[in-house]
Amino acid sequence: MEIWILLLVVLGWLVVRGFDNREARERMERQDEEISRLRNQIAAMEKAIAWQMAAVVAKAEAEKAAEEITIRPAAYRAPVAEPVAFVAPVAVPTEEVLAVPPPVAAAPVVAASVTGEFVAPEPVFREAEPVVAPAPAPPPPPPPLVAEQVFVAAKERESLEQRLGTNWLNRIGVTFVVFGVAFGLAYEVTHVGPVGRILMAFGVALVMLGGGLWLEPKAQYRVFARAGIGGGWALGFLTTYAMYFFPATQVLRSQAVDLVLLFAVGVGMVVHSLRYRSQVVTGLAFLLAFSTVTISQVSAFSLLASAVLALGLEFVCVREEWYGLEIAGVLAAYGNHFLWLDKVLESYGGPGHPFPLWGQSTGLLLLFWAIFRAGYCVRKPKSAAAEGMSGLVAVLNSIGVMTLMKYQSFHPEYAFRALLALGAVEMGLAFAMRGRRRPAFAVLVTIGSVLLVAAIPFRFHGVTWPLLWVLEGEALFVCGVVLRERLMRWLGMLVHLLVVGQMIAMHGEIVGGAWTADSALVATTFFVVAAAMWGNAEWLGRREAEPLGHDISPYAGTLMLSSFAAALCTVAGLWIVIPGWTLVLVWGLLALVLAEVGIRSRSMGLRVEGYAVLAVALVRLMVVNLSAAGTAGFGDVRLWAGLSVMAGCVALHLRLRAGADAVHALESQGVSEVVMWAASGLAMFLLYLEIAPAWLAVAWVGLALVLLEVGIRERSAGPRLQGYGALLGSLVWLVAVNFQSGAQAGWGDLRLWAGVGVVAGCLLFYEGIGRALEAASRERSLVGGAVMWCASALVSSLLYMELPERWLAAGWAGFALVLAGAALVRDGARIRSKALILAVMVVARGLTVNLAPVLFAGETTVWPQGWGRVAFFTAVGLLGAAVPVGFFLRRKALAERHWMGAVLEHPEQVFFFAVFALLAAWAPAEFHGGNLTMAWSGLGLAFFLVALAAGERSFRLSGLGLLLVGVAKLLVVDIWGLPQGERIFLFVAVGVALILVSFLYSRFGDRLKEYL
Repeated sequence: MEIWILLLVVLGWLVVRGFDNREARERMERQDEEISRLRNQIAAMEKAIAWQMAAVVAKAEAEKAAEEITIRPAAYRAPVAEPVAFVAPVAVPTEEVLAVPPPVAAAPVVAASVTGEFVAPEPVFREAEPVVAPAPAPPPPPPPLVAEQVFVAAKERESLEQRLGTNWLNRIGVTFVVFGVAFGLAYEVTHVGPVGRILMAFGVALVMLGGGLWLEPKAQYRVFARAGIGGGWALGFLTTYAMYFFPATQVLRSQAVDLVLLFAVGVGMVVHSLRYRSQVVTGLAFLLAFSTVTISQVSAFSLLASAVLALGLEFVCVREEWYGLEIAGVLAAYGNHFLWLDKVLESYGGPGHPFPLWGQSTGLLLLFWAIFRAGYCVRKPKSAAAEGMSGLVAVLNSIGVMTLMKYQSFHPEYAFRALLALGAVEMGLAFAMRGRRRPAFAVLVTIGSVLLVAAIPFRFHGVTWPLLWVLEGEALFVCGVVLRERLMRWLGMLVHLLVVGQMIAMHGEIVGGAWTADSALVATTFFVVAAAMWGNAEWLGRREAEPLGHDISPYAGTLMLSSFAAALCTVAGLWIVIPGWTLVLVWGLLALVLAEVGIRSRSMGLRVEGYAVLAVALVRLMVVNLSAAGTAGFGDVRLWAGLSVMAGCVALHLRLRAGADAVHALESQGVSEVVMWAASGLAMFLLYLEIAPAWLAVAWVGLALVLLEVGIRERSAGPRLQGYGALLGSLVWLVAVNFQSGAQAGWGDLRLWAGVGVVAGCLLFYEGIGRALEAASRERSLVGGAVMWCASALVSSLLYMELPERWLAAGWAGFALVLAGAALVRDGARIRSKALILAVMVVARGLTVNLAPVLFAGETTVWPQGWGRVAFFTAVGLLGAAVPVGFFLRRKALAERHWMGAVLEHPEQVFFFAVFALLAAWAPAEFHGGNLTMAWSGLGLAFFLVALAAGERSFRLSGLGLLLVGVAKLLVVDIWGLPQGERIFLFVAVGVALILVSFLYSRFGDRLKEYL
């Protein structure tokens, strides 16, 4: 086992070495960056000086060239001198010599008389001399290199390959060497004795140590050299250990001598590492020294050595700021003590049994804690990373001491006192560090709070335990408010949340379960916790925030968390004390109270809690109350529970709409709409549960009308959309359920009455949409059109299901006439289009059902048996009655555009030609041979007369066309196959009809021209 302990020590050395190499690498990078920065500054200064010198030389040459330009004086003075402007010479920006121009007049020199007047000199002509322009000014110096660019370049130069070669390879190589020698010392070798192997191992250790000492002064090999030094000391310590503890290399017979030698090697390593200020070597020395204590069997020596090592380690770490080594040291101190303690307890029956060295072990653990805690309090970390590692040391220190004290304890009753005392000490140290080091205060106050909270369960039980936790949490919160310490407020809130979790975990079977003896006490505890949390959130925090004049925002997160926990506790407490279906009623009232208080106090937290409680009530209603079987009459508790929650939803919706100025826009618009959607959905579900399936569609369409009216009055799209949903559900249920049920004879056909009720509801819904003035025209067009289409389809479907087969065409024709009349009252393209489509459906039905059997099957007895003629001519008559209505509709312009606009503007055409098609198809079913010719001719003449009365050219042409069809049949068919008498009669009759038509054309020619 000891060999594996040493191997773990080597691994710990690698960890410490990693921290040391990183710090060394960071220091070298900072030095390289500083050198590069200084070099850049020097180079920039040299360039700037050079450019300034060049600029001075160029300026001097330019001034000299300007002085060489001479101008001769004037030969005579003009009698009258006029002031002229003096123009300074302009340097020509070129280095070439200018070409010599022809003779020009020299520039006059302005002279001043004694009186101060300016006179113009006489111009003197001379040869222009070559002028050499001054040298141009040098360009501005380029900006100096930015130091950050050089830093980036320096960092880029250190590639992954270099890091691997300089840092990791030597570390891995040294580790392998140490492991190889360790395994070589542990196993038997026949040709080399114990002394030889010890000498060989010491030789390797000296080579590594000496090579590291020789290379360490050279900066290029410093990292490599320190790895060799650490490996040499480690191998030397391992070899010294093997002189007694490895059977294959045992050359000493006294364990005490070997332990003294091991301690001496460790001291030498510490002294040597402090000389070079190397965390790697020092860490390895202390780790190996701790391992010596671990493998020692001398109890007094072990306890004393552990304390000395811990004190020395903490002193070195605080002085040198080696936080990585301190972490390893804390782990090593408590880990070695655990290994020693485990060996000792094994001799006395294991953990939980008394042993003689309990007092010494406890004192040593407290000494460990005091040493590491003192070092944590006195140090002053210089960076955030160092402060974080130091805080980790503090946490590990507390975890180590409490874990080992629990492991060796055999008096559980002492745990309360120990935790309470240690927590009080930690809190005292925290407040002592509050003004000196803020992070230390945060760490220590957190540790102290945890210890004080953890002490309670070791002494108190039952409901007293969470009540005391509530007091502790409240104390922390009050201290945080008074001292304005957010951390303490959060700790108090966390303690309260811990109470809530503990109550639910330990007494969860009481919440929602049967009443027990502890139910009242548990519910009271929940209410007390809720009162404390709401007091913190809504009274204490606000009272402290407002007088100080600062915003409540620093408290917002803590207070909202506390308030939500209070609402949760209240819900749980009510769940315990309120039985049966009334629980959802009480929860709904609680939600309304929270929302109302939140609106009045402008507290979003309370309002959100109200929304959450209402959501919980809805979930319970759906899962528990509404899933239970209902009872008939007004004693149905399921119905009353649903109505109470639905009323709460509606009340909350109205309150949010009324208090829109006191709440967020998202609440007045979004939350209120969501609540209203919940109310409407709940209403539909209640109707589903309580109303018979045959009448459910009618109930839902009534709910849709109510919701539409609410949307109209509130000028809100939300209730309207809910009404659309209820209406859609009604239509789906009617088609899927009612229409699938069988018909009943007489007036008791529920399918018929349900359909009539839904159709009436659709019509009322259509009227309501028309009154919704705030609705966008597109919504009015789409929804209104869809509703009317659904109503028309329902009526057509009801007629199809309720009327006999031969009378369906007549029923559709009557419905088309009704729609045409409705279009007169309320003109609209939708109503016209539906009437015309029904007219086309009547033609299709009459041709395929009423006339097809007679025309193609030869059923001569169809008419008398099924009242076929009556049904057929009823349909024709109703369509004929719609023709004059179509003329009235044509006079009324369409109020809106429609894709069937051209057809809708002339509805009489569709009605007329529907009658024309039915009668033209009826004639072959009723007449044959020459009688058919007479029938078509007579119908054509009749249609022609109707056209003359109506003044419609299309009617006239259709009648004339049918008349000509009769003529064509006479000439093509009848003249060859009829008897002589019938043939003569047909010719005379058709001829008379043609003469009559011609006479009418002649008589009303002028009138007909107006219709053309």
